[in-house]
Amino acid sequence: MRHSASAFVLLTVFLLAACSPIADPLPGQAGPDPAAIEFEDEADYRAQREATAAGLDAAVGTASAAAVTSCRVAPTSEQACGGPTSFVVYSEDENAREVERLAARLVALDRAANAQFEWASTCMAYTPPPVALREGRCVADE
Repeated sequence: MRHSASAFVLLTVFLLAACSPIADPLPGQAGPDPAAIEFEDEADYRAQREATAAGLDAAVGTASAAAVTSCRVAPTSEQACGGPTSFVVYSEDENAREVERLAARLVALDRAANAQFEWASTCMAYTPPPVALREGRCVADE
């Protein structure tokens, strides 16, 4: 019984953490302010999101790393009720600051769109994928 209660508490904490907002910006960097973002319409939001996602893909590159300890995960979306639905796996050895900046921008775009267009979401809790190093590249180990 003692293990069941501990497992329940840990699971609850983990699920709540998965719904919390992304971490503060890196020291010396201002994070994107969703309140400062306004879209002309939903097409404008989609265009900005697609351009940012393309930049993120380019910044991630091959996600090359010498060790799995260099692999990182960042959220790339935000549900209307909070919490991410998608993630990017990247290497801290390649463009990490740019990857983190663009991932945070995607989250900020989603937050702004959720507020402006009054979207709803399922509020499911999504967890970051575990990472692995395969052939010298950081990948999601799903």
